[in-house]
Amino acid sequence: MTENALSGRPVIGINAGVRDIEGPGKLFLTLRTTYVDAVRAAGGIPMVVPAVEDEMLIAAHADLCDGFIFTGGPDLDPALYGQETHDTVKGQLVEKRRQNYDLALIREVIKRKKPFLAICLGCQEVNVVLGGTLIQDIPSVIKTDIEHSKSYSRHDVEVKPGTLLASIVGAGTILGNTSHHQSVDQIGDGAVVTSRCPVDGIIESFELTDYPFGLGLQWHPEVIHEEPTQLEIFKALVAAASRAEATAAV
Repeated sequence: MTENALSGRPVIGINAGVRDIEGPGKLFLTLRTTYVDAVRAAGGIPMVVPAVEDEMLIAAHADLCDGFIFTGGPDLDPALYGQETHDTVKGQLVEKRRQNYDLALIREVIKRKKPFLAICLGCQEVNVVLGGTLIQDIPSVIKTDIEHSKSYSRHDVEVKPGTLLASIVGAGTILGNTSHHQSVDQIGDGAVVTSRCPVDGIIESFELTDYPFGLGLQWHPEVIHEEPTQLEIFKALVAAASRAEATAAV
């Protein structure tokens, strides 16, 4: 593909995971390719951004990309939102290098008011950055027949009318997927809840107010991005990033 064919397409930064695969000190960057595929299908240029330990480079990442996807992963350290660690969280905390990078990047992105889509862990990270809290283990707190931690099983999501999410996928019931044992509890400053699971009230999405495009989703639209409704979410991010790119160029 030529440079001209790519002109006008926004660059979407996608943060990579960090995992200790081969033993202490031997960290690997990890990322499910469906995030990349979803951005490409939506018309954006996917760019994977690695977890770095340099504030200047983190700021450079925030400057370089027109929009962002904050991806899923393990659990945040509950100390970040003032809680003791639940037994189900021990042993599956996100790697510290990634946690520090993710939270710093999110702050830089929000400071610049750049468009973002935050998925699963990413959704939880944004909420914590905004001063919110998490349910550390859904089965311990909420009685529900839905197995939210079951890998990508499907359940209804009830979208509130008049929200950013409703403008993308429509108000009312849509079908999401689930793969999480944690979720947003108290919503952070400057954000509003835009959808819930109708069975148990689990928060499925929120959006930032007074912000061009800041959307957090608890489900994983990238896994099912071939479905038209889910792909519209990525198209909306790419469109918002295109507008941001055009504004920055003026």
